Amino acid sequence: MFGKNVLLTFSSLVLLVFSDSYATDLETLKNNMGSSKRSVTLSASLGSDLNNVSTADHSFDTDFSIDPSIVLPGGSVIIANLSFRKSLEGERKEYFNDVYAGVTKTFYKEGPLSLSYLILGFIPLSKTSQEDAYLNGGLMVGPTLSLNLSHYGLDGLSAAFRPSIRANSHRYKTSKSGSSNSQFTTSALLSFYYYFTDSFYASSRNSYVKSFTYLGGTLDGYQFSQALTYMASKKTRIEIGHANGGNPLAPNGTQTDIKLFNARSSQVYAALSYTF
Repeated sequence: MFGKNVLLTFSSLVLLVFSDSYATDLETLKNNMGSSKRSVTLSASLGSDLNNVSTADHSFDTDFSIDPSIVLPGGSVIIANLSFRKSLEGERKEYFNDVYAGVTKTFYKEGPLSLSYLILGFIPLSKTSQEDAYLNGGLMVGPTLSLNLSHYGLDGLSAAFRPSIRANSHRYKTSKSGSSNSQFTTSALLSFYYYFTDSFYASSRNSYVKSFTYLGGTLDGYQFSQALTYMASKKTRIEIGHANGGNPLAPNGTQTDIKLFNARSSQVYAALSYTF
């Protein structure tokens, strides 16, 4: 099973996948901003697992995020994210997520192919990061290859691939629970987008994560997500989706247990965002 520090890293990656600012295709981000050099996207979502509402492990949460973006001379885009989650069950506690900020830029574009880079810094704001994992901060670097497959006769379809590496700094090599903290995390994100119309599209985002601990161990995780997105206007976006992920190994530690859907771990969500 994942330790809290691995869940922290994996949760951060999931947040990045769903964040408006963390656009797999930089051109999509710029299109959302229109002619403006500055924008702020406010997002709210409701998420739930598929467990029976009467069970103790059922979760029902709402998430809020703020994503500012600034286009710099030369085409670089500064992005940032501040978000928190509020449980809608039990004590209805609120939890801040880690803050991230960074820069992304397309440095090559020729025909259907474009290449960009992303650099993100992470500041621990969540209780899990600060009090459980003793995280000081993290830095992630990753290139993105985007390909418009309409150029090859697959109208409306595009794909993107982003490998990345994240280096973490912790006060201690082990977490509060005694498990080893992750010093480095590598990931691979493969995304597909299919546009039915200019304002309605489907997406599939799939990631695999491998963490390397200070004590020499490795831990793996995966995430599958699918979504339908409707652009109600140039500034308003509505999305519904499903996500599932976790440890790729079965409890016996030898067989794989990667599933697109799992009644016990799958999450469904609906989100609304507006860009100023």
